[in-house]
Amino acid sequence: MRIKWSPVAVMNTADELEDQVEKIIKPLEKAKMAAKKALEIPNLPGYVKYRFNAFIFEIEKIIGGAELTGHTMENGLYRSYTYTNDGTLKSKIADIRKEVPDDALKEARTQPELLKRGAK
Repeated sequence: MRIKWSPVAVMNTADELEDQVEKIIKPLEKAKMAAKKALEIPNLPGYVKYRFNAFIFEIEKIIGGAELTGHTMENGLYRSYTYTNDGTLKSKIADIRKEVPDDALKEARTQPELLKRGAK
């Protein structure tokens, strides 16, 4: 059964998403570094450190470095993450790509009338 949507258009959009995500990674890394530097402010109360750490965690979820997995107790402190190399944005783009059947993509790329459906 032939799909009615364009696998080429989906893959082109995934490529575009990847390009845009790459553009925002460096600014988010700079923001993360600024938040980490703020943790060094002398006499910073724990409740303010918590907010900076939460900010760092959110950036790491997006660009890579942290993943929500539940809560564990370590040295008397709650930890609600484990480290990973994938960020949620790149992971979601990979999920989009997985939904495109390989055979449908090959067929669309080799048949001009199908390729037109996916043209940008």
